[in-house]
Amino acid sequence: MVYYLKEGFPQEKELVICTVKKILPHAVLCVLDEYHNKEGMIHVSELSHKWVKNIKDIVTEGKQIVAKVLDVNERKGHIDLSLRKVSNAERENKFKEWRLEKRVDKLLQVAEQRIKEKKGSYEAIGDKILDEYGALYIFYEECKEKGRDAFKNLGITKKWEDAIYSIFEEQFKTIKVVLKGHMKVKSYEGDGLSDLKDFFNELLKYSKEKNYLINIKYLGAPLYYLTLTSKNYKIGEEQLSDLLKFAEKKSKEKNLKFVWERIMK
Repeated sequence: MVYYLKEGFPQEKELVICTVKKILPHAVLCVLDEYHNKEGMIHVSELSHKWVKNIKDIVTEGKQIVAKVLDVNERKGHIDLSLRKVSNAERENKFKEWRLEKRVDKLLQVAEQRIKEKKGSYEAIGDKILDEYGALYIFYEECKEKGRDAFKNLGITKKWEDAIYSIFEEQFKTIKVVLKGHMKVKSYEGDGLSDLKDFFNELLKYSKEKNYLINIKYLGAPLYYLTLTSKNYKIGEEQLSDLLKFAEKKSKEKNLKFVWERIMK
C-alpha cells in the first residue's frame, strides 16, 4: 500500500494530480494519479482562459498536470476536470505536496527495513499518521517544526518513533531543494544593454546580501534560466518570492519587461 494513493472518488473543487492519457477532438482524457488510476475528462473549454485552436498547444499525452475537480458522478464513474481554474500558486503547491507525500512514504519503508520489521508493517503506522494528520507530508512538516512532539498522539511504539524520527532528522540535515524557472527580461529601449547588465548585477548583489543561493544562466535573448537552492521548500519559496518581488521592482525602475515562468519538474 502507498499512502499517497487515495480510495474512492475526489471531492468537488479538489486539486488532483493527473497524467494526460489521450487527446480527443474536443476534450482531454486524464488518469488521476492519486486515485488508483481513475479517469477524468477536461473539456476543451476548461483548458485555457483563451480560445484553444489546437489542444496540443496546451497539453501533450504523457504530461503530468494539476486539475481542479468540477463534478463527480460516482454512479457513472464520471469525473469532470478543469485546467484553466487552477492558479499558478495552486499548481506549484500541489506538485510540492505530491512529491513530498511520495518521499515520506518511502522513508516509512526505510524505517521498516532499519528496525527489521515484517515487510508491510509500516502500513499500520501510515494509517495512524493519516488518522491524526490527514496526510503524510503534513506529519513530516510537523516533525520538522515540533520535533518529537509530533508523535504524541500517534500511539506507536518507541522503536518505531526512534526509527522514523532518526530518518527524518537525516533528511532535515541533508536535503536540498532546487527551485527553478525561466526569466524573460527585455528592454523597451532601442539599446537597453546597459540597463540589462545593471538589472542582473543588482539582482546578484541583492541575493548575496540576503544569502540566497542562486544561479543565472543565459539561454539566448530574452531568456534566462534561474535556480535557487535552499534547505527546504518553505524557506526556498519565501526566498524565491522575495527575489521575484525585487526583480519586478527593479525591472520597472529600468523600464524592462520582466516575466517569470516556474519550472516544476
